[in-house]
Amino acid sequence: MKKIKILCAVSIIGLLSIISCTKEDDVNKPIAIKTDDSLTTFITAKDWKIVALSAETDWGVIDIYAEMDDCEKDDLYKLNLNGTTISKAMVKCDTTELTETFGTWKF
Repeated sequence: MKKIKILCAVSIIGLLSIISCTKEDDVNKPIAIKTDDSLTTFITAKDWKIVALSAETDWGVIDIYAEMDDCEKDDLYKLNLNGTTISKAMVKCDTTELTETFGTWKF
């Protein structure tokens, strides 16, 4: 499940479909990205939280976010410049879950 979450997070960030986990006032600010370098700087500058996730299929749009457990919805994702990621579970889904998991990302 963690691999799916990381893949989803990277995909969404790639599409700029998620918002930054910052002050509520910053949520609706427009994002102006001009180059790949500025996009990389932008997405690696802070932690991210999935607030919506859907997939369009031949049968319609599926709301993946609605199917996620609350303990998955609160996770934060940090994308590092070196292509690594850290997923931070704020609330664990079970007692054996790691607080942090690691992965990779790329454009």
